[in-house]
Amino acid sequence: MNLKDLCDKFYSNVLVFRYLFYMSSLSICLYQIIKICEIYFSYKTTTFVNYDNFSVISLPAITICFDKIDVLRDDYRKHLNIKDNTNDDENELVKRYLANYTISKQLDMLLNYADIFSSCMVLKSNFDNKNSTNYRDYYTKCDELHKTSIDYDK
Repeated sequence: MNLKDLCDKFYSNVLVFRYLFYMSSLSICLYQIIKICEIYFSYKTTTFVNYDNFSVISLPAITICFDKIDVLRDDYRKHLNIKDNTNDDENELVKRYLANYTISKQLDMLLNYADIFSSCMVLKSNFDNKNSTNYRDYYTKCDELHKTSIDYDK
C-alpha cells in the first residue's frame, strides 16, 4: 500500500466522520426544536380583543428642560449675585447651591410654568377651515378646554 492510497483512505474516513457528525448534530437540533415547540404550544392562550370608541383622549406629556440658572427666581438670583448675562461658572454655582436643598425647596426657588409661559394652546382636531390665515383658528387655549374632555387620570 503506497502513501497515496493511505491518504485517500484517511480522507474518505474523515469525510464519513464529518458526514456522521453533521447528521447527528442536525438530528439533535431538530429533536430539541420539536420538544421546545411541544412545550410552548401546550399552554393555552386566551386573547381578549375589545373595540371601543373613546371620547376621552389623554394628552401626551411634554417635558421642557432648562438650566436651573435660567429659571431661578429673582430674589435667589440677587442672593447669589448673579447677573442676567450668565456664564458656565455661575451655572455651576447655582447647581451646587440648589444641591443643598430638598427637591421641594428647589422647586420653590425656581419659576413655575405660569411664570415662564405666557399662554398655552392646543391644536384643534377636525379643523374644517383650511384656508384661514389666523393661527387662533387652528388652536384652542388650554383654559378653554373642559375638564371632562381630558382624562387626567391616565
